[in-house]
Amino acid sequence: MSGSERQHISRTTAALSAVARVLLLLVLVVATTQAQVLTTLHEFRNTPDGAGPWAGLTRDRAGNLYGTTYEGGNFQACEYGCGTAFKLSPSASGWNYSLLHTFLGGVDGAFPVGAVVLDTQGNIYGTSDGGGRGYGAVWEITP
Repeated sequence: MSGSERQHISRTTAALSAVARVLLLLVLVVATTQAQVLTTLHEFRNTPDGAGPWAGLTRDRAGNLYGTTYEGGNFQACEYGCGTAFKLSPSASGWNYSLLHTFLGGVDGAFPVGAVVLDTQGNIYGTSDGGGRGYGAVWEITP
């Protein structure tokens, strides 16, 4: 066997080894991905609980999740509802939904955007795209 044939065989073996490692990595990634389980914590129904929870969630020290919906809730002031603020509490049987506020489109705001912020007293702060004087609002919900 010539030197060039040995180099060709060596390169081919190295390439096959690299391909085998990539395939093994893909198998491990797929196996890990398939092991994940998605659980729905709450399904929004538009009214009274809201629709469009776009802003993300904020967790408190007790494990409760707080968030807003951009629309839904009360349809008197806004065609698709002015949005809501909510809390999800963990329980032995799953998660319990609590409606904290239904936005009415006035001084309380409408169409809340962005994640809420919690202070140490349990107050919830957020912003809305509408309401106020028509240009949005910063709001607080007290426990």
